[in-house]
Amino acid sequence: MEINSRWRSLLALTVIAIVGACSREELQSRPRPLAQSLADTCTGIDGYARFRRNLTKSVERRDGIALRALFHSHGSMRVNGIGGRMTTPDWGLDRRGAAVVWRDLDEILGLGCARRGDKLIIPAMAALGVDGLGPGHAIALRDVALHTRPTDHAPIKRFARRGELLTVNIDEVVSGWTELLDDDGSVFVSTRAIRSPHATRLELTVEQGQWTIRDFGSGV
Repeated sequence: MEINSRWRSLLALTVIAIVGACSREELQSRPRPLAQSLADTCTGIDGYARFRRNLTKSVERRDGIALRALFHSHGSMRVNGIGGRMTTPDWGLDRRGAAVVWRDLDEILGLGCARRGDKLIIPAMAALGVDGLGPGHAIALRDVALHTRPTDHAPIKRFARRGELLTVNIDEVVSGWTELLDDDGSVFVSTRAIRSPHATRLELTVEQGQWTIRDFGSGV
């Protein structure tokens, strides 16, 4: 009876240790909640859903004509030399260089929308008045693993959520990887999974009852 009792106690302690280790591992790898300030707060605004659907379709189809149709009558675009004002006949959206325009739109459409006065701003981060942010910050483009070393094979410290603001160690450059300053040390993220908070953004205003693009360009 005493042996069985000792065995049961040992087994119970082993199970507790295993469960505790799994719980710690789960907590370390569990994605942190997305900051509320970066959430998409435009969803319930009248007319935004329709604009969003039309914009998404034009981007998916790489349809320059449909994209221009979403601009304000005094709207403009300037992305990597592509674009112009509404009076400009050719914005160059059919040129090879226009690939950067579609890539930027692909990225920012996943980063939420926020209201600033009578304007809507995409991505949401650009509406926060983040003048103090610069090369030392980045936004996660998707849910992404943060590794302890600059390789996919390194242990994962935690996951950053899409839209999360990250602090960059600009003194350290590793090919294909960016070093971040996390709460309790440094981690590494694939450079392709982040973007500057001052990169291109969409500014929307209402014209004739419809949301339109007033400006598409650098957020600086």
